[in-house]
Amino acid sequence: MRRKIAVVFSTFWIAGMISIAGCSSSPSSNQIIQLNELQAEISTLEQKVNKLNQEKAKLQASVEEKEVKLVASRAEENMIEEKLRNNR
Repeated sequence: MRRKIAVVFSTFWIAGMISIAGCSSSPSSNQIIQLNELQAEISTLEQKVNKLNQEKAKLQASVEEKEVKLVASRAEENMIEEKLRNNR
């Protein structure tokens, strides 16, 4: 029963979309303008995404570098503490 309802709904939805789209084979000037605006916006957003990805990569590299330094500092700290214990 649900399948029949889904098929009927899909059929009406497709028919509605076809009637809304119309029968014109070429887009209107407003549609072309809107398309161009959207393409420009996409280009701008892609540039922002690329810039943010580059910034993210730099920040991740910085974090990794600091983690390496932290591990080295902790190792040095442990070594100093061990020397102090041995000297007592």
